[in-house]
Order: sequence, then structure tokens, then C-alpha cells
Amino acid sequence: MEYIGIFQGGGMKGIAYIGALIALEENGFICKKAAGTSVGAIIAGLVAAGYNGQEMLYIINNLDFKTLVKSEPNKIKNLISDKGLYSTVHLEEEIDYLLRIKGIYTFNNLRLENDYKLKVIGTNAQKYRQIIFPDDLPIYQISPNLFPVSKAIIMSASYPGYFKPLKLINDYVLDGGLCNNFPYNAFQYQDDDLVIGFQILQKELKNLPSNMNLIKINTNGSKILNFKMSKEEQGKLLGRGYQEGLKMVGKIIEKYHS
Repeated sequence: MEYIGIFQGGGMKGIAYIGALIALEENGFICKKAAGTSVGAIIAGLVAAGYNGQEMLYIINNLDFKTLVKSEPNKIKNLISDKGLYSTVHLEEEIDYLLRIKGIYTFNNLRLENDYKLKVIGTNAQKYRQIIFPDDLPIYQISPNLFPVSKAIIMSASYPGYFKPLKLINDYVLDGGLCNNFPYNAFQYQDDDLVIGFQILQKELKNLPSNMNLIKINTNGSKILNFKMSKEEQGKLLGRGYQEGLKMVGKIIEKYHS
């Protein structure tokens, strides 16, 4: 069964999504389109590129997250002059590498007949409004089909004050979570679309469409920016995600086959 996946932002807590994806995939649920913000954009990007949950599990088991935020000299100077402590270079290189393995370079590689398989959210810091990648790129005189997918994902994940923001023409782009941390409205839905949302922050999500099936994963106790997270804690998040994914499988089967 195919579904559209919507992934909330939430930093390192997003590891839990991989467990949920594995549970869904084991039961025949395949994500055909995905939208996300921040870490949700990273997961959505990998899903849209063709990665499955087991492949993502292999990636995080062999990845030292600390290398993605390597210490830099003069961090106070960076914060003042560059608007962030850490460069996004290392994170972007890793994401770009993973996408290229699957043959994904620009949004042209994710085109559908009348849409794109992936939507990610950034925040225009000057205008304080959301940017939907790739839909809003023509506003900046940029062709969506020529824009790197990894660049859009990194812009969506540029946590303010922590990562140095990137520029889109003349405007800085910050973490999409500042204006839309659960981008269910990034797609237009058909009546028969199965939509599954993935939530890792506990604040209640309001005004959701009636066709939204929400996987709520308890990530209390885990910190958003803990890039030194132990394998044990990662395992707990994966396990919680897996269990909630299984619960959703049961709910959907009951809902659509009763």
C-alpha cells in the first residue's frame, strides 16, 4: 500500500522515524511522496531518493554524528559574524553523497508527471515566511529542476544560532521549523490518498486534514541537538518508532478493511 509521508522536524529525535519506517515497510507500506522539515526534510529526502528503513538503519549505525558538527575556532566570532556556530558543510557533504548513490542530484531527478516526490520547508529570515522547496524557487528566479536537493535539505535543517544559514539569492534561509514544522499542506491530496504523518515533538498538532493518520512517537528524554547521542539512546528511539509504526499498521488495516 502506497502512502504520502509527512515528517516533523525535531533534530536527533528524528532517528525514531527510521524505526517507524521499518515497521511500515515490513507490512507492505511504501512511501510514494514525502515532505518534511529540518530532520524531517533529511528523512523525507532519503525516502524520496529510494532509501528504505533498513538502509537508513545501516547508515546511522555506521555514522559518527559528531563529525557532522566538527568544532571550529572562534565559535563566538562565528555566532556574531556568520549567524551560527557551525558550518553545514560536513552535513551537506554527507547528504549529497547519500543522494548521489541513488542517482539524485537536482529536483529534476524527483519529478513526477505534475509534481515532485519531495517537498521540504525553509524559512526566509528576512520576510519570515516559509519557502517550499522546490515549488517556491521560481519566486527567486531559480529553476526547480536545476536546484540541488541536498542544498534544499540543508537549508531546511539550518537550526538558528547553531548552523550558519545559507543564502537563497539575497535572503538567508533558516530552519523550516520556525514557520512550518509539520508541512502537511505541502501537497494537494486526492480523496483516496493515504497520508501518514510522523510526529516526534509532543506539542499537539492542530487543524490536520481528516485523512491524516498520525504516528506519535514519545521521544521525551532525548535532546534535539545531541550529536553525541549514545548508541543505546539511538536504539531506544528506534524501538519506540518501530512500536508506534506497528500500531499504525493495525489502525490503518482496521480503518480501511473493516
